[in-house]
Amino acid sequence: MLRITKGVAERAKLTGRVDDHKFRSTAITRWLRDGNTVFDVMKWVGHNHPTTILRYAAKVNVRNPEVHNRATRAFAQFEGIGD
Repeated sequence: MLRITKGVAERAKLTGRVDDHKFRSTAITRWLRDGNTVFDVMKWVGHNHPTTILRYAAKVNVRNPEVHNRATRAFAQFEGIGD
């Protein structure tokens, strides 16, 4: 897969880093968005500490409307104050 990826990048005249890490990042993000736990994803990708996976999880949760609603719901009673 890496050889194919590098070949496609070369034909597209891409510069910079071309490796399979983007596929790994995409897989981690998709698994987290699909509701898998941080600890399951850690096992699947071979991480021993949750720090790296939690960076992906933070980005996933920021885009999730349900998470946003849960975070802001507690402050809904103050909406409009000071306007």
